[in-house]
Amino acid sequence: MTDFLVLKSGTYYVRLDVPEDAREAFSGRKVLTKSLKTGNRSEAHIFKLRWLQQWKTEIEKARRGEIGNFRDDVLQIVEKHQRAINHLNSTHKCNAHPCMHFVRRLPAQALARA
Repeated sequence: MTDFLVLKSGTYYVRLDVPEDAREAFSGRKVLTKSLKTGNRSEAHIFKLRWLQQWKTEIEKARRGEIGNFRDDVLQIVEKHQRAINHLNSTHKCNAHPCMHFVRRLPAQALARA
């Protein structure tokens, strides 16, 4: 039985195979890996639990159709923020440089207008 740990260059990684029926939600990825940023095996066993729980929950959601395609979700977020930036650029009068007033209000307005 596997313990889901891989040791590479002195650092442990957690590794989980993605079942074929859930791969679409993970952009076709067959394997999920994450550095645990430790070379201590005992710590790695503890740290891996968080990632395994999260990934297995996401796999179950994908199987039930509760999560969409990861790539599509990212594209939607990027498009939303691009629309907000375009709006701010069209309403900002100073095209020569990003003045401090514009930069300060960017995050709040970007989220409010998107």
